[in-house]
Amino acid sequence: MFHAYDKSGKLTALYQYSFSALEKQRKTSSFYCPVCKETLMIRAGQKITPHFAHFPTSTCEVNQRGESEYHETGKLLLYQWLYRQGYEIEVEPFLSEINQRPDLLLTHNKKKIAIELQCATIPPDDVLKRTAGFQEAGIFPLWILGRNQLKQKGRYIIQHEQFHKSMVYLFQKQYCMYFLDVNAQAMTTVHQLNSSSVRSSFASFQTFPLQTIRFPQLFKPSLSSFHPFYSMWEKQQYQFRTHYRKRVGSIERQWRQFLYLKGLHFSLIPSVCYLPVKSQLFLSEAPYVWQTRFILQHYMPKANGDVITFPKRSVESAVNSTSSLLYNEYMELLQQLGYVNRTTQQEWVKGHDIHFHDHIDQAVAEDRRVVNELKLHNYL
Repeated sequence: MFHAYDKSGKLTALYQYSFSALEKQRKTSSFYCPVCKETLMIRAGQKITPHFAHFPTSTCEVNQRGESEYHETGKLLLYQWLYRQGYEIEVEPFLSEINQRPDLLLTHNKKKIAIELQCATIPPDDVLKRTAGFQEAGIFPLWILGRNQLKQKGRYIIQHEQFHKSMVYLFQKQYCMYFLDVNAQAMTTVHQLNSSSVRSSFASFQTFPLQTIRFPQLFKPSLSSFHPFYSMWEKQQYQFRTHYRKRVGSIERQWRQFLYLKGLHFSLIPSVCYLPVKSQLFLSEAPYVWQTRFILQHYMPKANGDVITFPKRSVESAVNSTSSLLYNEYMELLQQLGYVNRTTQQEWVKGHDIHFHDHIDQAVAEDRRVVNELKLHNYL
């Protein structure tokens, strides 16, 4: 941490001192944690950003969050980046009304933004709790992950866990995340997130040196038609149909059994049961699992012209948006593809039958047609 109390109760910041002054402070002064009041040590060196640290035996919650040298350096880097742009910025201020201490607090036009640099993996519930605390105080929470948390697989795929998904944002109808590379002094924005499985998504990646990007640009991700997405989605559908995976999780095993008992095979599911519904990013089940169940339970039993009824299903959404209505979003996509007609805000009428495919060649051809239709509508 950058701030601590001295013996007189004055809040002190180390980054204001020269190296020689720090050495003197280390030998002659005592400092105490603003949170737990434990005695702190000073860490400083030619290659170390000066900061306070707890002793190894500490039980302080700040120490248990695992704030590393990388984290401390990144915090100072963000402070300097924002300060140079003229923002009013505080380092580690204690917000007594919510009993929280963000890494940085930015104030602009009477609006407050709490900036949290998260380099260590923590329980998603901790993220949600801190996010809710800021929001209750009228403060916008901005989570930035350390570059060590970015698991990029190939040019257009990001791997993620529930922890990462608790820090997703929604800007310009696109889901996005932020990563700070402390060593390269660069910010990576990952946007146009679209879940391809429980633990991975297709996405666009953009990296900017901090000296070339200004703070407002983070909230205006550049949009593209992202055509590689469509070919990748089609390829993934092909692999799903033609490559048998023996080892799958319990949810998928139950889904396969569900289809088997109906005399159906999972490799021949309708092409519209594997669609890129954006809010499925937050689910813990694969896209084809919940979409197949929806079609079998709520769509196929209806005759053409009937109103399709289904329960409300809300899913957790981005930090800065309310929960999404998953089934409604899916129906909107089916409407774009011509399968349903919308008569009112919350009412859809079945327009065409949907069937399981008879063989793989037929399925692959229909997959290609559906993907081309999505591309034509520029769904992303």
